[in-house]
Amino acid sequence: MVFTLFYCRYYIQTITEWRWSDLKKDFIKHLEDESNRPRTTEREHSKEEKMKLHNDLMERYMQSALKKYNTEQNLDEDLGFEFVKAIKESFIVEGAVNFYRHFNFTAMQGSAIHLFFAEVIPDGESCDVSCCRLLQDNHNGRCLGCKNQGDPDLRHPASDSVYAGGHEDSTFPFLIDSDSEDDSD
Repeated sequence: MVFTLFYCRYYIQTITEWRWSDLKKDFIKHLEDESNRPRTTEREHSKEEKMKLHNDLMERYMQSALKKYNTEQNLDEDLGFEFVKAIKESFIVEGAVNFYRHFNFTAMQGSAIHLFFAEVIPDGESCDVSCCRLLQDNHNGRCLGCKNQGDPDLRHPASDSVYAGGHEDSTFPFLIDSDSEDDSD
């Protein structure tokens, strides 16, 4: 029994050391391979390409919001709303870490076109939809975020309790006026 216990300890120790040494060799090889691999540089996009990428992303955000609206309202494909076009958008920053995008867009149900409001919390290529509402003619809720970002015409639901952003009277300090940006691209 003593011999078996000694043998097991020796065997486990040998295997563990072998694995650590193999891991170390593989890691060093990986680092060498990475350092010798040619670096690819990303192609700079033109302003037009950047705008198209931005607009495509914003449209995906709005479509996500509309999809959530259709799901929450139990609207199947036949009765559901279909995205038509973006009308307005605003980027809101509150505090140090709260980012929101507010949108107005149109969507079609049957042959009728309707105006929507959506609020999303952007997360790179995706977003969390916090609110999507069909706007009535008399809906024009107050949003300090959109007003402070120069988008006072972006319409909101009458009740400001359905959307999270835009209740603080603050502006994002790092926005650059697009007219003063370098247009040398």
